[in-house]
Amino acid sequence: MPIHLPPPATLSRLETCPVEVLEAIVLATVGRNLPGPPADLASLLCVSKAIYFSISMKNNTSLYGKIFVLKFDDRAPVRRLGETCKHGSIRTEELVKRFQSLKMFKMMKCRQFCAAPTARGDLWVAYLLFLEHDRQNYQQLVSYAAVDKFASSFIKMEDPSTMGLRAMYASTHAPITSFDIPLTGPTTPLLPPTTSALPLAALPSSRRSYLQDYFGVTLPVTHPVLAPAVFLSCAVRLEAAGAEMARRLPEGHGTPTTMFADWGQGCGSEQYDHDWSCLLTCYIPWMPVISVIIPRVFTPGMLTGTWVGRCFEVPEEQFDDLLAPQPSEDDPMPPEPDVYPTLMQFLLREYHAHDHSQTLGFNDSSQDLGSNGVFKAWLPQGVGMSETERELCFSVDNPGTMRLCKYDIYDPATAARRALDEEFRPTAPFSDGVYDIVLTAQTGDHFGSVWGHKSYYGRVRGWDGLILLFSVATPGEPSLIFSGYIHGSTNLVGRWHETATPVDLPGWEGVWSMIKIE
Repeated sequence: MPIHLPPPATLSRLETCPVEVLEAIVLATVGRNLPGPPADLASLLCVSKAIYFSISMKNNTSLYGKIFVLKFDDRAPVRRLGETCKHGSIRTEELVKRFQSLKMFKMMKCRQFCAAPTARGDLWVAYLLFLEHDRQNYQQLVSYAAVDKFASSFIKMEDPSTMGLRAMYASTHAPITSFDIPLTGPTTPLLPPTTSALPLAALPSSRRSYLQDYFGVTLPVTHPVLAPAVFLSCAVRLEAAGAEMARRLPEGHGTPTTMFADWGQGCGSEQYDHDWSCLLTCYIPWMPVISVIIPRVFTPGMLTGTWVGRCFEVPEEQFDDLLAPQPSEDDPMPPEPDVYPTLMQFLLREYHAHDHSQTLGFNDSSQDLGSNGVFKAWLPQGVGMSETERELCFSVDNPGTMRLCKYDIYDPATAARRALDEEFRPTAPFSDGVYDIVLTAQTGDHFGSVWGHKSYYGRVRGWDGLILLFSVATPGEPSLIFSGYIHGSTNLVGRWHETATPVDLPGWEGVWSMIKIE
């Protein structure tokens, strides 16, 4: 119904104020209470028809775009999607949608929320708000919508054993037995069993894309990998509970005097840009990459530095009990297993191949490489490796020939120059014209004198950023394979697996979590 305004002669002084002045009054009123929707705006809209006409959502999307900036962070959307995110009409629609979703978290009990038809879309809104957080979003999510309380209620509502199995299942974007995409083989993921743990090579079931309306754009996105969030949450809970170290030390060695209590500080939404890229690119791994410009889910140099953290393990005899079928309702539940954290620390180096012809490879790296490929950390069979101060050299024994490959150690100055080089090819899996990344790591001298020296080598899977590290066996310590992703730019989270059991069978395994300190 059209609004019929009174004649100008009958308007009050407030009603005849310029729109810019009315907008300033609205913004000052709304800014008094940042968490939550602009509830105070309702009283201003009811003052008169003239005021309503000037500041209503239909007639003044520019004003509501400014309210959006007051209530939510917008640096990340503009950086990721472009300047079109600044349009008033787009911000207005996003403002309404966000508060409709946040209201669902605030008003509903957990079970009611999960049964609502809008639950999936509301969860996506909350997750994207976390990935965009710089200053304001956290207040809306926690202070207003109490999403943290919802998450706690959801965890309590879920069966712990079922959630644990589901987490172990959905731990990667594709099986770690494949190095490249598109994958070959069956395109229908296996369903997770409910009575036993999953083999390391199991394919996650979360490869279903979901179209999310986001700042006026319909995006094909994938569900975030569940496992890292569960693993990191468990690690934090164990740390908060003061879990004691349970590890036999070599005779003559003492206990370290410093525990890793400083888990790092956030640096804004930029630290989640790689997580955002994974949402857009790491779905349906059987599809070939169509775009000429390959989105970046891993920045060369991210891993270079010193990492500290913990490796969590359950005693093997108790782990075997976890693999057994779950008891019926009439049988008593088995006791909760013991979880022992072991300190980890290493200095990690990245070595890069800038020439595609000089990269290590496989006959067909999209094929299933099996245990031999995984337990060699995706390095080809029969490869020899020698490390110098600045280079990593490989000798690849092909049938009838010996091929030599050279990888250069990551250097920030060299990487900066390559980033400005117009000749670098955008088809490389990594930025700055990097075609492949091989990793080496060693325990630091001080840490190793107490906890034992260890060496690692591995590789980075370019299309989804999965990291695979193989720990070289030492006296009294078995070889382990570590897989995981970087989240928030400084958190390295994943699962480890012993190498005595093939990857297509359930074996002794656990989780690990590390943070980059320098």
